[in-house]
Amino acid sequence: MAKRRSIASELRIGQIDDDELAILLTARCPRAAQFRSNEVEYRDAEDEVVLTLIFQNEAVVDAIAGPKLTPDLERELRESIEGEVTTSHEKRVWRFILFSGRPVAGYWRYRDDFQIVPAPSSAARPDEIPGANPFVLDVSFRTSANSKLQERRWRRRAHELSLVLDLAVRTAVTAPSIRSPKHWMCVPSEPEPRWLNEGYWIPEFEHLCDALPSVEEIPTIGEVPAAMYHSRNFFPPTDDLYVPSELADLIRSFDALGGDLRDRFLRACYWQQTSHQMWDHSHSLYLTSLINSVETLASVGPERTDHEGPSKLFKKFMKKFAPGNPSGTTLDGIYDARSHVTHGERLMYMDRPTTGVTLDERSARDTESMDNARLLTKGALLNWLWQYNPGTSGHLVTEGVKKGKAAPPGTKSRVQVVLPKP
Repeated sequence: MAKRRSIASELRIGQIDDDELAILLTARCPRAAQFRSNEVEYRDAEDEVVLTLIFQNEAVVDAIAGPKLTPDLERELRESIEGEVTTSHEKRVWRFILFSGRPVAGYWRYRDDFQIVPAPSSAARPDEIPGANPFVLDVSFRTSANSKLQERRWRRRAHELSLVLDLAVRTAVTAPSIRSPKHWMCVPSEPEPRWLNEGYWIPEFEHLCDALPSVEEIPTIGEVPAAMYHSRNFFPPTDDLYVPSELADLIRSFDALGGDLRDRFLRACYWQQTSHQMWDHSHSLYLTSLINSVETLASVGPERTDHEGPSKLFKKFMKKFAPGNPSGTTLDGIYDARSHVTHGERLMYMDRPTTGVTLDERSARDTESMDNARLLTKGALLNWLWQYNPGTSGHLVTEGVKKGKAAPPGTKSRVQVVLPKP
């Protein structure tokens, strides 16, 4: 039996991005096969094995030469890694379309790395607030002679920034769906609903440019200190998007994360962003997503395999990072509600068939659980990230859940109801 020859050093395994390596191999090996979960065979057009990538813990750890890896092809792969992956090329900018719950009327720039700017006047906009208001995220990326590598780079950076921005600001930040699902749509000019694809684009919009576009004629986005910005009593003076004054420090802290820590934080942000998308579909999944976002960072170490390990780690994490020092009773309430949902014991109130009654014990408890979970989990993730900002101490987000005795029965709301004239 022929000895297996490793070419891991020639392909710089562990030094270059695994996905970028896969792009290079796919361009030269048009066929692939996978018979074991930790091995992928790259093959030529005749289905002969060129090389095999070996995985461990979801990362490429070795590359084994196959019978059809010729000296010429091996040299070509080494040269493509040098010329398309590791060589420093100039930077360009991709203009990515995102949505915000509030209109973006100004700009915010982070160094020469990226900026947020309003969508052009030709962009379609919603007629109500909140809504999916389009704006442009200009992302700087390192170019390559390989166009697929370029796309991989700007897509990854834009995706990461959309997750971090969604966590940092008060309103939802989302990206257009890449799956383009279909929905029944009510079109005012049509006599019947229509089955249409979800989608968004801006006519004649140029996505690629050489540098961050000028913002000389655009006002800046308003900034508010985070402790006030994320408090219940902050009401923006306009309907436009505002950002916390510490946003640049948060981005800097995120960029300093590496390895597993960075991956975990991005997964936590993913669950926070997913919670927004679940709100209109399932309150049960909304709550599950919020708790998942914390467990992504909290459930680390041997304790997570114990019977009560995850719940203990969750409470320990929240006691350390959640704003306002929440009580054990509050944390138990939101965690137990999620556990009952996850293990099939119940659904949240609004996910059940209702009889029209909206005020009862279960609806009140579920509303409280979801409100507390949203405020505490978002604040905890921001405070966790804030600890990686050099020279800072204490929490960034400080206001927690409301404390105090409930109003006695019969207390008037002091809200004036104005009925229309007959």
